[in-house]
Amino acid sequence: MPDGKRSPALAVREYRISDRDAVWALWEACGVMAAPDRAQGDLNFCQASADNTLFVGLHGPRIAATIMAGLDGHRGWFH
Repeated sequence: MPDGKRSPALAVREYRISDRDAVWALWEACGVMAAPDRAQGDLNFCQASADNTLFVGLHGPRIAATIMAGLDGHRGWFH
């Protein structure tokens, strides 16, 4: 950075239901939300499954990233 200051690290935690609107806004801004009903289904599936988790990355108080992690019974994956 020009002023020699480092930007704060990205904090990562599990998704909370209260994050929904911020996650949707991020997905829409990035062009990765094909349809709201599908996104809601993805969130519901992730929350209901013991093998899947959605993490959010926080830059300060703002959600700046998401990553889904899961297991399909044979191998793990990230989205």
